[in-house]
Amino acid sequence: MVGELLNQLKEERGHGNFDAAYLKEQCQLEERTAQRYMKLAKNKEQIEARLVKSDTMSEMIINGALALLRSPKSGKGKGHKVTASDTYDTIQTMLVEKLETLEFPEAEAASAETIRKLNKIVEIKRSAIPKAA
Repeated sequence: MVGELLNQLKEERGHGNFDAAYLKEQCQLEERTAQRYMKLAKNKEQIEARLVKSDTMSEMIINGALALLRSPKSGKGKGHKVTASDTYDTIQTMLVEKLETLEFPEAEAASAETIRKLNKIVEIKRSAIPKAA
């Protein structure tokens, strides 16, 4: 795994010798990308423990794996409780990333079906709003 190799390299190079310039020149990686890979590697067991039975690490998109690391109470900062909106945003990001991996005909069909289901939910919620007298 790339993250494991980067973590090992950082340890071997020592403090101050594993910076953005080194990553760009020697690894052809942006610093933020390297940090994400390293975080995933450090938390591999935690991610695997949270995977749905049908998921595998090789099928997961990087943001999906990072989303699994967020605990329900850590979220955006200490003491922050993840709201339904936070969860929706995470799932939406994962859904869009998954859609980007599909070929056109499948992506078109999947997005149309998702839009249909979302619109149905919005209509149900709209009809539950009391009418003004």
